[in-house]
Amino acid sequence: PEELVGADSLDHKTEPDRAAVAAAFQRVLEHPGQPVVTEFRARHRDGRLVTLSGTARNLLRNPAVRGIVVNIHDVSAERRVEGALHEAERESREILDSLPVMVYRVEAFPPFKPTYISRGHETLGYSHDEWMTPGRWEQLLHPDDRDRVLRETARARERREALVSEYRVLDKQGRVRWLVDRGRFTYDAEDRPLAWQGLMTDVTWRHDAERALRESEERYRELFNEDVAANFVSSPSGRLITCNDHFARLFGFASVADALRVDLCDLYETPDARDACLRTLRRIGKLTMQELRLRRLDGTIVIVLENARSRVDEHGEITEIRGHLLDVTEQRRLETQLRQAQKME
Repeated sequence: PEELVGADSLDHKTEPDRAAVAAAFQRVLEHPGQPVVTEFRARHRDGRLVTLSGTARNLLRNPAVRGIVVNIHDVSAERRVEGALHEAERESREILDSLPVMVYRVEAFPPFKPTYISRGHETLGYSHDEWMTPGRWEQLLHPDDRDRVLRETARARERREALVSEYRVLDKQGRVRWLVDRGRFTYDAEDRPLAWQGLMTDVTWRHDAERALRESEERYRELFNEDVAANFVSSPSGRLITCNDHFARLFGFASVADALRVDLCDLYETPDARDACLRTLRRIGKLTMQELRLRRLDGTIVIVLENARSRVDEHGEITEIRGHLLDVTEQRRLETQLRQAQKME
């Protein structure tokens, strides 16, 4: 202490903090009796920078003191902890902002005022300030989903249940986006809802893919059914999985449903013919314009050209056969008549 007696109180302060300490001292002089608190950095005797918090009170008018009383304590450790916490929070925010999800925390009741939102909201075209507006989330809910989602939210809050909901919202351009919302409410010591927090994931891509798949399947189904060829899908054992109307008519069935009850093995004129087709499919995976004699429901023979491909599993075993038949019965009959006529000439 003797080393400090008579020294300028600003000597040990860092240059940026000297002005702040001097201003605080001036406030002490101007407001007798009132405590003035300031924080500053100073150089320790060993050269370290330490952070100090000082509380000064002007007691010059107090006859028992007649001076300015200053209490100083070292808050370096507290500030280091706070700095570490701020850095950890910053890193956490950077991680959350880099995720393809929207992490949120909002008040527990409508209008669900946000207290935190990660940058995932940018996928909907809204700025941070726009999204932080109370009631924004409710405004974005698709009209056809709004009532359901609000009911699910209220039920989860009342029952203390986790909320998992999939619904549509409208982005800033008015386009429909699909979100999966996973959240949970938090409660205070008296069991009152405090906040609602969770994350939203944009799953629009999945709905787009599902719609594209449905449209593709519908187009394939239309082509399958409208084709002039007799289309079919079967198992290697001979079970008919599906076929089109032309296939059913070719073999004399009243409907596709009737055709699906038949064992394809029964349609071959001889068992050897089907075995030969299966051997070819196992060997090269396809049949190309394979001429076959098949049997209609009434027992008459129909001559067809078969084109087919096999699908196999990871072991190379056939799991499915897809193909189509072209009826050349009339063509072969005319060719036979022509040959007979040529012999008679």
